[in-house]
Amino acid sequence: MNILLVDRYPLFREGLTTRLKASYPQTLRIIETTSVVEARRSLSSNTFDLILLDLQLDDTHGVDSLICIKRFAASCPIVVLTADDEQSTTKLCIDNGAVGFLSKRSSVQNVLHGIQQALTGQSLSPIPPLMPEQYDQSIADDSILLHLSKRQREVLNLLLQGKPNKSISTHMDISQNTVKAHLSAIFKVLGASNRTEVVYFAARAGLPLE
Repeated sequence: MNILLVDRYPLFREGLTTRLKASYPQTLRIIETTSVVEARRSLSSNTFDLILLDLQLDDTHGVDSLICIKRFAASCPIVVLTADDEQSTTKLCIDNGAVGFLSKRSSVQNVLHGIQQALTGQSLSPIPPLMPEQYDQSIADDSILLHLSKRQREVLNLLLQGKPNKSISTHMDISQNTVKAHLSAIFKVLGASNRTEVVYFAARAGLPLE
């Protein structure tokens, strides 16, 4: 199986690719791109079983990203995977040829399940309207971030940009041991065990993943 992952955020791409390859260790090949131009090059020289597409790319934004990719994707199914889960956006994506819509605010398990459905040709379940408890979860996530210190928030922002510990150390003029200490504290506050889980937490809380 071949998947084209079109997303501008390197840490999110890395995390999702890792989880997908763990689920399909022998059969899955993933090509990562960050823009419509890069995706078009890949589509011209490869055949894909599925395209996973974020709506905020380096060269296009919103549903225009889907429309542009659709022109070059032939009959390849496209699943939109984005943090913008407004019902109006969902409808526009489906109306413009997406076979499904997955929210980055969902759990990792739900995202992987949706991708598995798409790969096997199943229809993805319609996205239901946000329920009050889902709003409460977003508020709760945002409140948890208040438990981070100013320096920890700086480290978190750099982590979400995909920077390794050494780059964070240089950027903030602190030792790598101090970076590790900040990351340990961040993971504890967010209830995360690795960087991938931090990315999904950030998506739920509405933080920019760049």
